[in-house]
Amino acid sequence: MELTRSCGVLLHITSLPGRYGTGTLGDEAYDFIDLLAQNGVTYWQILPTGPVSDSMCYSPYSSLSAFAGNELFISCDRIRKKPWFVDEFYPTEPADKSFADFESAGEYTLNFLKSAERNFCRHNTPGVRDEFNLFCLENGDNWLNDYALYRAVSKKTGTFNWLEWDSKIALREAAAITEAADELEDEINFIKFAQFMFFSQWNEMREYARTKKIKIIGDIPIYMSMDSADSWVAQNILEIDYDTMKPAFIAGVPPDYFCETGQLWGNPVYKWHKDKDAEKKELNEETYQWWLKRVKHILKLTDSVRIDHFRGFESFWSVQYGEETAVDGKW
Repeated sequence: MELTRSCGVLLHITSLPGRYGTGTLGDEAYDFIDLLAQNGVTYWQILPTGPVSDSMCYSPYSSLSAFAGNELFISCDRIRKKPWFVDEFYPTEPADKSFADFESAGEYTLNFLKSAERNFCRHNTPGVRDEFNLFCLENGDNWLNDYALYRAVSKKTGTFNWLEWDSKIALREAAAITEAADELEDEINFIKFAQFMFFSQWNEMREYARTKKIKIIGDIPIYMSMDSADSWVAQNILEIDYDTMKPAFIAGVPPDYFCETGQLWGNPVYKWHKDKDAEKKELNEETYQWWLKRVKHILKLTDSVRIDHFRGFESFWSVQYGEETAVDGKW
């Protein structure tokens, strides 16, 4: 096998020099692609692209979704160039642009997208509306409908922790889900519009990268946050104690030379077997299918992917929920 020598650069989208608090999929991303191409760089490695929250310090490794895109990536300037966008107002830009200001960027982008959605609804052409409808149709049952509802309910309740919601919605009773979807229709449509903008801009950026022969390396955190749309929707693939409405076991790393008490991450662990205590363990097909769906999704957005940490597929450190350290866990 012939191997070709190549090199790459790791730089997250939000670390680009953007105007509104963080980097976006705007001119700064295209300029960076040009810079990579000019210097003979082949790979651009990024961190996870999922939506983030202030409650988790805006960490891309504690995302609200394994499938949705980070709204902070959306370029307001590129939306302004759309024929259907007529400026109603310009939100105040962050004053200090010398560092990443996620809070200001989030507030600015949210206000701008609200304005953009109003413009889109009033001034879009049939062709653009068809593109939006197709996006919703292709992704709706797959992840979009659930994610939009999760974000809408989170906003209404004031918490991303679905275990604290009304039990009927938390446990996804059909009647409660339908009622919530009807009640929160406007917010749900806004979330879908924001995701349409994200994926439209992402696909445009990636196509430009292809023309410059730049390949994008994505990133999948092996665990998802308990405060996420995925853990709410795919409860059957996680170890959850429904008596306490808490995770039954959480992930971490055992004690080592770096930390004598180990690392306690707090993410719920996967239910790889239907009954882990059974004499003959039967694989949990739902968990495997969810993982296949997740990998297929990210490979539509990137050329290759890093899994952090891949070792967790072979064996993982599981700690009883409520433990203060990772000492008393087991593989």
